[in-house]
Order: sequence, then C-alpha cells, then structure tokens
Amino acid sequence: ERVKFMQDSHEAFARQGDYAEGSGVLSLQQNIEMVLVDTGTVIRCDHLEAQIVTRDQSLKRARFDGAVDIQEKDKSIRAEQGDFDQLLNSLTLAGDVRMQVHQFRKLLRQESAERIQNPEVSEMLSKPALLECNELYLDRESQNAFATGDVHVVQKEQQARSERARYVEDEDIIYLEDNVTLLKENGEWIEANQVIAHLQEESFEAVGAVETEFILRDRNR
Repeated sequence: ERVKFMQDSHEAFARQGDYAEGSGVLSLQQNIEMVLVDTGTVIRCDHLEAQIVTRDQSLKRARFDGAVDIQEKDKSIRAEQGDFDQLLNSLTLAGDVRMQVHQFRKLLRQESAERIQNPEVSEMLSKPALLECNELYLDRESQNAFATGDVHVVQKEQQARSERARYVEDEDIIYLEDNVTLLKENGEWIEANQVIAHLQEESFEAVGAVETEFILRDRNR
C-alpha cells in the first residue's frame, strides 16, 4: 500500500512519506512516483524531497535520488539524482545520465525544426538519439541544454564524443567542446578541440588541432 499526496500542480505516491505543513517540506521514500500535472512528466525514484509553497500548495522545487527514471512524451531520462526547479522551469540530472530521445527534432522548438530544409539534416532529426553524460541541465522554457563529463551521443551508426556539449536554441547551434570526436557510419571521422554545428545554415566547423579521415568517392563509378 502506498501513501498519496495530491495537489493541483502535482500528484505523488510512495511507500512512506510525510509533509511538514509549517515548513512546506514533503519527504517521500521508497517506490516513489510523482506526476507534474501541467506537462504530464512522470518522475520515479527512491527518495524525494519537495519544497511546497504553503500559500497555494504548488510545487516550488523537488530534489530526488536513487534510480531516477523520468518519462516524458518525447524522451526518457535515467540518472542517479536530479533537481527540478519550478521557478526556473529547469531540470538538472547527475550521475550516469542517459537520455533517450524518440526523435532528435523534439529537442528543438517546433518553429526551429520546421525551418530546416536540407533533406539529410531533416532525416537525421527524425531519428532517435541517445545522450550519455555525467551531468545534464535542461532549460524547459528556452529549450537550451548543457551536458558535461564524458558526453557521448549515439544515433544509429553515427557517434559524437566530447567533454562538454550545449545547444543554444536562439542561435540554433550545437557546440561540442574539448576532446571532440565525430564518427560517421561510413567510417569517416573528425577530431578537434571544438565542433560548432549550425542547424539553420546546415553546416559545421571544426576548430583547434583538427584531424580527419574521409573517403574519396569515384564519380566515374
């Protein structure tokens, strides 16, 4: 049997829990499931501590750890711990982070994805992708994202590795920084200190200590 806490902004279930009305702290343990009503986001974990605004009982902030599993309509995330800030509308995950995106374009704003006309880029954006890193910050308002620590992105046979990666929505640019390696499915690869991918211009540039291997195609065949 599980205890239940229900408010307009969230619903929470757990094996054990208590709410300190004076401080507005909700503490849950074991088999936890919290649903954020406005987005439908489901957070599962072993321990959760939430700060509730006592005036209207809305969720202000939640920290969670232990087998963290987050499910949203366009992606799923696993990590060891996380922090959701309602005021900033941000989500921070840490510890063996794995984010599976059902379609890469879902990380972009709809208007940004629709502006991309290149068929090759559009096809890439329509496929699923896996992001692994040590820490991930998602700004749910601006759609900006920042990943650090042994960043690894896999999409079918294509891979990218770096120490840091960030997506800036206003610029439609993906930055890969420090010890960057790109590996394409045909065996071509690039190594550099930084790779900057311009989604709207459908181009990228490699900067610093660049090494590459590419395949020359015989046009007469």
